[in-house]
Amino acid sequence: MNCVGFVFSMQLQAQTVPIGFYEGLMGNSGVAISDSSASSFYNPSLILNKNKNSYSVGGNTLSNFNSDASGDRLTSTGISPSYLSSLQIFDGFAHEFFLTNTTSVDAQVLKTALTGAETHFNIRLQDYLAGYTFAFHALPFGFQINLRYRDNQTSGFSEFQSSSGAETSDIQSANRQIDLVHSIGGNHQFGDYRFGYKYTTRGLAIYKKKEGREKKYSYSQTLNQYTKTESDFLIEQGAVAETILIGHSFKINDHEFLTDTKLEELADLTHAYNWSQTFGYKLSSTAGYQYMCGVSHLINKDVKYFGQSMYISTGFSWQARSSRTAIGIYYDADKLKYDTQIYGLTFSSEFIY
Repeated sequence: MNCVGFVFSMQLQAQTVPIGFYEGLMGNSGVAISDSSASSFYNPSLILNKNKNSYSVGGNTLSNFNSDASGDRLTSTGISPSYLSSLQIFDGFAHEFFLTNTTSVDAQVLKTALTGAETHFNIRLQDYLAGYTFAFHALPFGFQINLRYRDNQTSGFSEFQSSSGAETSDIQSANRQIDLVHSIGGNHQFGDYRFGYKYTTRGLAIYKKKEGREKKYSYSQTLNQYTKTESDFLIEQGAVAETILIGHSFKINDHEFLTDTKLEELADLTHAYNWSQTFGYKLSSTAGYQYMCGVSHLINKDVKYFGQSMYISTGFSWQARSSRTAIGIYYDADKLKYDTQIYGLTFSSEFIY
């Protein structure tokens, strides 16, 4: 059953998708962006830079996920929303309700062993973050309460036949968990330069439900006998680790340059971190048109060359009256342990009132 372990280890690699109207098209840079469209995801204090209420709808479509490890191949194609929010601005106070979908994989897996046994799996991974963000104009900080919902499901069967007999297995398993997560962020402006940061705590599990069974049916031709056995087949969820984001923004006339540093704690929760660096660029015109591009790359001792673990995106947006629309493309690759690739077309809409 090595295939199952492989598939579920892919959850982290599946999480790099475009988040935010502008940010997702700039390599997911946005901790200190001048005009945020996904403040609750990047930096809750950025809602203070808004002066009008808005609704945002972001999504990615034609998204394709492929991963391969020692011949075990996982593929998934589908449509999923990435960021939904409702932002209200009041005198001295601002708040936002939001929903983010960072992982959406619904895939088929086929594994063929050297013995000739075939295993078929249907894998479903879902990861949602929903929450409430608030900030006061008198303070350069934003505060956030989040609920993170993770749903990992597996169903499948395997079969093997030889001259001495046959064996089939049926597997059904699910692991659902809700974690309570808190975040705080801040941003400061000095002329055309902005500095931002965000800290997210480790998750506190408030709901867990783990279940799964494997049923095996065997036939021995020598004994002319059928047997049935059952055992637990449980899938583990990884820990929700703490995250530190630090961002910089530089504006020169119609040009904006962004760079974010992301430190994400490893799953063993020993205060060791993965380091990712992003670079984003946005060009704005007086006619309301915008061009955006960006790249994010993992930096650690295991990365040997550029492109081994990276995310790149680009896109274009335009404004019509009180609404703005964006469309772009993105590509993510992670070849450190598995050969994983994600690519797709993303679209977003924002209505301002």
